Amino acid sequence: MWGPWTPIAGSDTDDDETKLLGTAVERGNTRFEINGFSATYFFKKRATAPFVEAVLGTARWDDGGDNLLDGLGLASSIGYEVRKHWMVKGTVGWGTPSAEATIDDQAIKADITGLAIAFNASYLWY
Repeated sequence: MWGPWTPIAGSDTDDDETKLLGTAVERGNTRFEINGFSATYFFKKRATAPFVEAVLGTARWDDGGDNLLDGLGLASSIGYEVRKHWMVKGTVGWGTPSAEATIDDQAIKADITGLAIAFNASYLWY
Protein backbone atom coordinates (compact mmCIF):
# COMPACT_ATOMS: atom_id res chain seq x y z
CA MET A 1 0.00 0.00 0.00
CA TRP A 2 1.32 3.45 -0.88
CA GLY A 3 0.71 6.07 1.81
CA PRO A 4 1.19 9.80 1.21
CA TRP A 5 0.71 12.41 3.92
CA THR A 6 1.01 15.97 2.65
CA PRO A 7 0.38 18.88 5.00
CA ILE A 8 1.01 22.32 3.50
CA ALA A 9 3.20 24.58 5.62
CA GLY A 10 4.37 28.16 5.14
CA SER A 11 7.95 29.14 5.78
CA ASP A 12 8.40 31.17 8.95
CA THR A 13 10.54 34.17 8.02
CA ASP A 14 10.43 37.84 8.94
CA ASP A 15 10.91 39.03 5.37
CA ASP A 16 9.23 38.00 2.12
CA GLU A 17 11.89 35.48 1.15
CA THR A 18 14.82 33.52 2.48
CA LYS A 19 17.51 31.51 0.72
CA LEU A 20 18.11 27.76 0.73
CA LEU A 21 21.18 26.45 -1.04
CA GLY A 22 21.57 29.85 -2.72
CA THR A 23 18.07 29.90 -4.25
CA ALA A 24 15.28 32.18 -3.04
CA VAL A 25 12.36 30.59 -1.18
CA GLU A 26 9.23 32.75 -1.21
CA ARG A 27 7.17 32.88 1.96
CA GLY A 28 4.25 30.46 2.20
CA ASN A 29 5.22 28.12 -0.65
CA THR A 30 6.89 25.29 1.25
CA ARG A 31 5.59 21.74 1.45
CA PHE A 32 6.64 18.74 3.57
CA GLU A 33 5.41 15.24 2.73
CA ILE A 34 6.08 11.61 3.58
CA ASN A 35 5.58 8.87 0.97
CA GLY A 36 6.29 5.19 1.36
CA PHE A 37 5.09 1.65 1.69
CA SER A 38 2.87 0.73 4.59
CA ALA A 39 1.85 -2.35 6.54
CA THR A 40 -1.57 -2.34 8.21
CA TYR A 41 -2.76 -4.69 10.96
CA PHE A 42 -6.50 -4.98 11.69
CA PHE A 43 -7.32 -6.31 15.16
CA LYS A 44 -10.46 -8.09 13.88
CA LYS A 45 -11.10 -9.92 10.60
CA ARG A 46 -14.32 -8.02 9.82
CA ALA A 47 -15.57 -4.47 10.10
CA THR A 48 -15.88 -2.77 12.53
CA ALA A 49 -12.27 -3.03 13.66
CA PRO A 50 -9.45 -0.91 15.05
CA PHE A 51 -6.09 -1.01 13.21
CA VAL A 52 -2.51 0.24 13.31
CA GLU A 53 -0.31 1.14 10.37
CA ALA A 54 3.42 1.74 9.88
CA VAL A 55 5.05 3.52 6.92
CA LEU A 56 8.68 3.46 5.82
CA GLY A 57 9.72 5.64 2.92
CA THR A 58 10.95 9.07 1.99
CA ALA A 59 10.38 12.54 3.32
CA ARG A 60 10.40 15.46 0.89
CA TRP A 61 10.62 19.20 1.44
CA ASP A 62 9.66 21.29 -1.60
CA ASP A 63 9.33 25.04 -1.93
CA GLY A 64 7.50 24.85 -5.27
CA GLY A 65 10.60 26.14 -7.06
CA ASP A 66 14.15 24.88 -7.48
CA ASN A 67 14.69 23.70 -3.89
CA LEU A 68 13.91 20.03 -3.33
CA LEU A 69 15.23 17.99 -0.39
CA ASP A 70 14.77 14.23 0.10
CA GLY A 71 15.55 11.89 2.99
CA LEU A 72 14.25 9.19 5.33
CA GLY A 73 10.57 9.30 6.25
CA LEU A 74 8.61 7.33 8.86
CA ALA A 75 4.95 7.48 9.86
CA SER A 76 2.52 5.59 12.05
CA SER A 77 -1.26 5.62 12.20
CA ILE A 78 -4.00 4.40 14.47
CA GLY A 79 -7.51 4.13 13.13
CA TYR A 80 -10.86 2.43 13.03
CA GLU A 81 -12.83 0.84 10.21
CA VAL A 82 -16.20 2.32 11.18
CA ARG A 83 -18.13 0.08 8.75
CA LYS A 84 -17.25 -2.10 5.77
CA HIS A 85 -15.08 -0.09 3.32
CA TRP A 86 -14.96 3.10 5.46
CA MET A 87 -12.16 4.03 7.85
CA VAL A 88 -10.86 6.99 9.84
CA LYS A 89 -7.31 7.39 11.10
CA GLY A 90 -4.85 9.74 12.70
CA THR A 91 -1.25 9.81 11.50
CA VAL A 92 2.03 11.16 12.85
CA GLY A 93 5.03 11.28 10.53
CA TRP A 94 8.67 12.30 10.88
CA GLY A 95 11.34 12.90 8.25
CA THR A 96 14.83 14.27 7.67
CA PRO A 97 15.17 15.57 4.10
CA SER A 98 18.52 17.10 3.13
CA ALA A 99 20.44 18.31 0.08
CA GLU A 100 23.89 19.57 -0.85
CA ALA A 101 25.02 22.25 -3.32
CA THR A 102 28.18 24.10 -4.28
CA ILE A 103 28.10 27.88 -4.58
CA ASP A 104 31.30 29.70 -5.59
CA ASP A 105 33.41 26.60 -4.75
CA GLN A 106 31.87 26.39 -1.27
CA ALA A 107 29.93 23.26 -0.29
CA ILE A 108 26.61 23.97 1.42
CA LYS A 109 24.32 21.41 3.04
CA ALA A 110 20.71 21.92 4.09
CA ASP A 111 19.11 19.58 6.65
CA ILE A 112 15.46 19.81 7.65
CA THR A 113 13.63 17.80 10.28
CA GLY A 114 9.89 17.71 9.66
CA LEU A 115 6.87 16.52 11.58
CA ALA A 116 3.53 15.79 9.91
CA ILE A 117 0.23 15.30 11.75
CA ALA A 118 -2.85 14.31 9.77
CA PHE A 119 -6.39 13.00 10.20
CA ASN A 120 -8.40 11.51 7.37
CA ALA A 121 -11.39 9.42 6.42
CA SER A 122 -11.23 7.17 3.37
CA TYR A 123 -12.92 4.42 1.39
CA LEU A 124 -11.25 0.99 1.17
CA TRP A 125 -11.58 -0.87 -2.17
CA TYR A 126 -11.80 -4.50 -1.06
